[in-house]
Amino acid sequence: MVPVAPTIAALLGLLTLSQTATGAALVQVHPHAVLPARQSAAPACTAGTSIPKLYTFGDLRVTYPASDNILGAQSTASFTITNTKTNTSEALACNLRGSYTCQFNGTPKNPKLEVWLQLNLFALFSFRDATPCDGNLSITGGAEMPFTCPNTPIELGQTCVGDVPAVEASGYVDVTVP
Repeated sequence: MVPVAPTIAALLGLLTLSQTATGAALVQVHPHAVLPARQSAAPACTAGTSIPKLYTFGDLRVTYPASDNILGAQSTASFTITNTKTNTSEALACNLRGSYTCQFNGTPKNPKLEVWLQLNLFALFSFRDATPCDGNLSITGGAEMPFTCPNTPIELGQTCVGDVPAVEASGYVDVTVP
């Protein structure tokens, strides 16, 4: 944690107060000043804390195979997930179990992030992220995204897409059950 008083004192030392011809005060930044980098706030990991807009889910595409042959292609889904606190995005893709659900126990960029997708009338995204927390705490949350298919009821050989570019998912810090 960055101490507040020294940071404020350092910033004030970079400023110069001068007066214009009309008597108005003018604050200027020292021409050779290097301002400190903005600190990104990590989510607070206290049980019961809500973290608004922690992740966004977007670019949903669900493809149903052209054949219902059990040995043929499976239904697939792809989407992006973005951590809004770190501005880190990754594209995820999966084969759907039963043509309606898939699960990630860790992602390529975050081995402590679990993501679930379940399709029904909406695409339901859920997550559990233990990355920012120590011990038995993790952040859980979810969001719903409407999606549209060219034909209703769903037919083989079509691709359905999310109705919106992205949905926001807030998080909630909770105790993880082992």
